Amino acid sequence: MISLVLAALVCHFLFYLVPGLLGMKTGLPLYIVGTSTFGATGGFIMPGFLMGLLQFGWLAVNTYFSAMALTAVIPVKAEIIMVAWGLLAAFVGLKGIQYVAKVSTYLPLIPLTILVILLVKTVGSLGSFDAAKFVELHKGVAAQAPAALSTFGVLAFMLTYVVGFFATAGAAGADFGTNSRTRRT
Repeated sequence: MISLVLAALVCHFLFYLVPGLLGMKTGLPLYIVGTSTFGATGGFIMPGFLMGLLQFGWLAVNTYFSAMALTAVIPVKAEIIMVAWGLLAAFVGLKGIQYVAKVSTYLPLIPLTILVILLVKTVGSLGSFDAAKFVELHKGVAAQAPAALSTFGVLAFMLTYVVGFFATAGAAGADFGTNSRTRRT
């Protein structure tokens, strides 16, 4: 929770408030603010190219980890899931916000369905869970596992993940701020 609070503060003050205030004070979107700050070429490269690159980077990170999680459930090679998942995400992103809105209406049903399936499969054996048997069964796996992260390592990992994921959305705060020309509205 501490790392999430720290990440929220960093995201708010560095990635949302500053660009949001620029948009609010100038009434201009991020690309124009970027051009005034970095020049015509820098305005193209900084907000346009780098933010696009960052978006594709996060698409790759999320595609990889989603595919790794799905291979535990679906008996298909991870590479096939990565390609399908990445193409689907890119297609939905490229088709526009109208399709994203339509798809996102049903996306919460996926984790709900998974949770229901897991409940149905495990509800009968919850009362007979034996921790000692579980530990004995997984001793070989635990011996090969890497060492656990330190407290600072966990905090830094969470902070990095949240800040990295939020960076592009927060930078678009300049665009959000253009609609509010005063702090009251």
